[in-house]
Amino acid sequence: IEGLAELIIPETDTPGALAAGVPDFIDQIVSDWYTETERQIFFDGLVAINAHCQSEYGQGFVDCAAQQQTDALSHFETLAKGYKPPPRDMFDRTDPEDTPFFSKIKELTVYGYYTSEIGAKQELRWEPVPGAYLVDYPLSKVGRSWAN
Repeated sequence: IEGLAELIIPETDTPGALAAGVPDFIDQIVSDWYTETERQIFFDGLVAINAHCQSEYGQGFVDCAAQQQTDALSHFETLAKGYKPPPRDMFDRTDPEDTPFFSKIKELTVYGYYTSEIGAKQELRWEPVPGAYLVDYPLSKVGRSWAN
């Protein structure tokens, strides 16, 4: 999971997924929030990417070179693009449980990263209250009071 997350959001001029604690986030979501169906797809995906690397490169994912890991992840991205969600009721706003492994690992990585302090404050520009705080702004400059 560490290797996959760091491939999806690597360290550049800002910290990557590892520094943001994304693997721990993924572990918690998969363990505590995923349904049995989602969890099985996720674990089967980890087994499948490892098997793919064994078949293609003669070694497991973690032992592969960075380019081989990237190629393996790209292979699973291509497979995920063929996914067609089952028909749903037009009022059903839930995501289907059976999305492919790549979709799950990418969603969790991106969500975990951008909701972390590193993702919010170092990658993004986080400003809790946008704009300047101006005390006693003269009414003559705006003409009338504001209503919210």
